[in-house]
Order: sequence, then structure tokens, then C-alpha cells
Amino acid sequence: MSEISLSDQKMATLWGFLGSSELPWIKFDKQLGKIIIVVDNHLLSTYRSCAQHYMYQAVDGYQQKPQIGTAENDRKWYLDFGIVFHKMLQTYYSEFRLPDFNLAEWAFTLGYKYWMEQNLDRYVTHPECHQMGGLKGFGGMLIQYATRFTAENERLRIIGTEIAFGKNKEVLLYVDEFVEVYLAGRLDVIVDDGFFIMPMDHKTTGSFKKDPLDRYLNDEGPTGYVFALQQILPTIIPREAILKRECTRILMNLISKQIPTDDPSNRFKRMTLYKSGSQLATYRARMIATVQNLLNDLVLYIQTGEATRDTSHCTNWFFGRCFYYDVCRQPDATGIANTLANGFVKLPIWDTENISVS
Repeated sequence: MSEISLSDQKMATLWGFLGSSELPWIKFDKQLGKIIIVVDNHLLSTYRSCAQHYMYQAVDGYQQKPQIGTAENDRKWYLDFGIVFHKMLQTYYSEFRLPDFNLAEWAFTLGYKYWMEQNLDRYVTHPECHQMGGLKGFGGMLIQYATRFTAENERLRIIGTEIAFGKNKEVLLYVDEFVEVYLAGRLDVIVDDGFFIMPMDHKTTGSFKKDPLDRYLNDEGPTGYVFALQQILPTIIPREAILKRECTRILMNLISKQIPTDDPSNRFKRMTLYKSGSQLATYRARMIATVQNLLNDLVLYIQTGEATRDTSHCTNWFFGRCFYYDVCRQPDATGIANTLANGFVKLPIWDTENISVS
């Protein structure tokens, strides 16, 4: 089994740092005498992509200031739209079988409310927002979704929606006498199809130019959701009900923001991914190994202000240039400090249990 091992010197460095710093994903619990780490797929994916980027973002909280003439950098659109869309689906699957459920009110009145609360109009010039048709197109997408996945067509029993796990230590990844690691996240919907109890996850994309399954077959997110559900399910439904169902699959709903020209109904694709016991075990081992590397890089960053870099992502970070490109290209510490001071602000760090923070 994978283990997390740090020298006494590195452990002391972490204890000293965590004694004066509050981060949403790592802390030193004085009562337990342990370092408690709570990580999610977003955080670990960011770290694997580039440790230096991770330290600036998830340790220091540096976020790029909006550039002159633009509302936000492109990446925020994907996050903010995802928040709104998931809120809408949470309501849909909580209420769509109620006798008084009003489709138009849900799609347009509630959709308008969440759209404005998240201020999505600021992305009106973003290619995907423009392609979707802005607020009106969003309402149309919701109507299309509900028409495709009606209460009559969805032969699923809804067990729960937006099930959060994380800081309450629901999903254990690793524990020893010095460190505890827990997985964090949110399950969109938990469903029972009569054979399997499984998460149902929703992913939006600009269009289905390629086979959408390719992107998620090896993605850690869906595997993590199955891993998590197996641990938290006994707290949601009686154990005797679980024994009658397998919990080895995840239902993926994929949504294209662009309406396909051949057939509008092809805007939605649903597929089921199977996760074996071996896949879940190796997933856990990968997460532990990633946390081991993360802690080593965190010690290095605490001591030197530097971390390892993956320069292949400098100009290929979520369809654009890395936010910290100009920081990392500076010739000395003074240039780095000036660039951070002039081009960035410190904002709340990503917290899985409070993802609306921006």
C-alpha cells in the first residue's frame, strides 16, 4: 500500500507553516497532533499540471486582475457557468416529479435568477457563451434537457442531490500517526436504476467535435465519485438496500452548449462508466502518491518561494496561456514580486465546500 513519508525536518517545516497559515485544504490539528489534508479532483489536477501554478493559486491565493477591456479571464466562464448549471439540475432532480413542478418557471424564472446572481452576462463575448446564445440560449438548453430527460423517461429513483463530502472526513484516503488525507467533492445526483446505485455526473462542453467519451475514460473525477459513493452510501440509505445493488458505475450526462446542426437531440449524450475494484484501489494509490509529492513541493515552496514547474503548460493552460506566465518569466525575485503586486490580487482560495467563492 502507498505510504506518505516525510523527514522530521520537513514535518517540522510544515508544522511551523501551518501554525500561522490557514488554508482550506490543509491544516495542523493540535488536538490530534496530525496534519489533516482535504483534497479534491480540481486541486490535485491543478497540482499535477504544474506545482508552481498550484502554489501561487492554492497557497498564496493569487488571482489575475481582469485585463483592460475584458470582464474576466476565459477560465472563469467554465467555472461560473458550471456552478449555475449544476444548481439548475439540483433543483430539477429534486422537484421534477412533484405534481406542481412548472417547467417554464424552472427553466426561465429560476434560470434567470441564477444567471444574474452569477453575473454571467459579463461573459457575453466569450465564444462559448455567444455560441450558446447567452441567457435565452441557456433557457432553451434547459427546456431541451427537461424534454429529453422527463420524469416519465427517467427510469431512475433519485436517492439524493448535491451530496457534499470533505471536511467532515466522510471519505478517507489515507491515515497514519502523522497525516490524514480525505477526499472532497460533490455528487450531482445519486440514482438507483434497479440494478446499480451510482452517481450521475453532468459535464458541459463547447461541442461534440470529438468522441466525448475519450475525455472521461481515464479522468480521475468519475473514478473518485465512485470511490466516494462506496464510502458514504451507508450513511444515506439502509445497508440492506445497498446489498441488493452494485455500486461500481457512474452515469455520465454530457451536454453540448452548441446545438448540433444534424439533430438538436444529439446535444445530450448519456453513458455509463464501470469502475472495477482494481481501478478504485489504484486510484487511491495515485491520490496518496500525489499528496506525497505535493507535500514535498509545499516544503520547497515554504523554504524558497519556488516549486517544480511543468513548462509544457505555460502556453497551454485551459485553452490559453497560464495566468502566471509573466510571473515565471521574470529574471529575479524583484521582478516576480512587482509582477504579482501589479497584475494580481489575493482572493479566497478554492474550497470544495464553498465553490461559489470567486
